[in-house]
Amino acid sequence: MTASLTDSPWSMKNPLFVIHIPKTGGLSLRRIFAELLPDPSRVYKLGQYAPGKVHLIEEFMAQDQIDSPYPVYIGHFSFGAHNKIKPEPFLVTCLRDPVLRVLSYYEYTCRIDDVEHDIHQFISNYPECNNGMTRRLSGLGLLNEQGYDFVANTVLQGPEAEVTKEHLDLAIEHLRNRIDLIMVQEQMSESLVMLRHRMGSPPLLSLRNHYRNHSPQKILTTNYSEEVINAIRAHNQFDLALYEEGTSIFKAQLSQVSLEQQNEIEAMEPLCSILSPVGMRDLDDNTINQRFNLGVGALLKAKQFDLATRVALLMSIRLGNNMQFWTSTRKLAELHCGRAMQDEVELAFTKHHGGV
Repeated sequence: MTASLTDSPWSMKNPLFVIHIPKTGGLSLRRIFAELLPDPSRVYKLGQYAPGKVHLIEEFMAQDQIDSPYPVYIGHFSFGAHNKIKPEPFLVTCLRDPVLRVLSYYEYTCRIDDVEHDIHQFISNYPECNNGMTRRLSGLGLLNEQGYDFVANTVLQGPEAEVTKEHLDLAIEHLRNRIDLIMVQEQMSESLVMLRHRMGSPPLLSLRNHYRNHSPQKILTTNYSEEVINAIRAHNQFDLALYEEGTSIFKAQLSQVSLEQQNEIEAMEPLCSILSPVGMRDLDDNTINQRFNLGVGALLKAKQFDLATRVALLMSIRLGNNMQFWTSTRKLAELHCGRAMQDEVELAFTKHHGGV
């Protein structure tokens, strides 16, 4: 399916539906779309802990199937919930290494609860730490505090269903044949570029702070004992298999991207680093400009002229009608790059401004 969105700065017809598996970058993605759309409230935010600020799954499932009034849906949905809206949405999910995802979820919960939980009890007691990706992508979840199968629309016995090999097989089938694009948290730049070209949207990056709700430090398995890592692996055997299958599909998709997308991927990571200082504070316009100029200057100093120009070009495309950035980018190519790079910039400028 070719994705498309209504009421947006790009031309699309199908709503985007993101099955956000916890601790895979979903809040950052939600912020990106909130910045891109003319009205941030056009992003349908599914949540659990902030009624009034987000929608609840009970509210979402209570509605009849209707033509989607929102261009973007994102939240902790389970596969199958998307059948509540039409036209058929463009389905996206993001996978993450299961061990790192559980460690991230553990550290996040400790920060939120302001207590250091016993990690062994945590792994054993939290369903999210027990094949949580397979659970969600097979259709299992909670509705009205009761276990629910969102594919079969069936109430289950008990608050949480046990994940089985049959659920793994179903989740893999969904990855292969029902989900339109798989993203991988460890390769987020590549994922965002592929998504944006499937959608025909502007570059998918936040100008204010690309990464939200992220850990203060990088999650490292080396900070934990071998016993803990082995315990996580033991509780997530299905997720390990699902991740292997999902990353295989992702790599096959990545191998087919165009040279244009390859160049954009190369520029995405440094640009996101420039725009995203450590921490979660938002950036004002002056800080954005200062960081951008310093970042491009550092690339020029390192004699990475084409990369510096592509970073500037990506920023110019994202900003759209900001002619100051386009003028600077064209000048950058003229001063530091060869004819091929200059032609690349001019082609992009003509595409977005008709050569004006």
